[in-house]
Amino acid sequence: MVMSLQKVGLVDMVRQKILLVQNTQIQGNGAMRYLDNAGYEVVLTGSGMSALAAARKQPFDLILLDVALPDTEGSDLCRRFRLDEETKGIPIILLTSRGTTPISPVDQTAGPDDYLGKPYTESELVARISAALKTKKLRSEL
Repeated sequence: MVMSLQKVGLVDMVRQKILLVQNTQIQGNGAMRYLDNAGYEVVLTGSGMSALAAARKQPFDLILLDVALPDTEGSDLCRRFRLDEETKGIPIILLTSRGTTPISPVDQTAGPDDYLGKPYTESELVARISAALKTKKLRSEL
């Protein structure tokens, strides 16, 4: 689809790359389907350590980060991304299903750009990503 749009001149940019860090394969596959439908390139990891390794190997435009991971808390991983010179400017959206509060005070201080409560719809996810990427672009233009 992107290729055919490029041929007619409607799309002139490279697919943006998202690092998706999900604690379950089922949720990861669902989010990947949404993101693929929206035209994003996605790399899926299931742990904090694999996410750090992926982010060090290749550049990403945005990180979708589950708060509950098997080897670390998403908020701790978010802090690590913010402290790393190569990843500190990447927008991070925390994904959470914890209780009725969308995000805990500890998670808020970790430095995410946004959060999204689970379950979410495809349109919610794409809207949050779009807003974060627009903000990133505006910041880089300043």
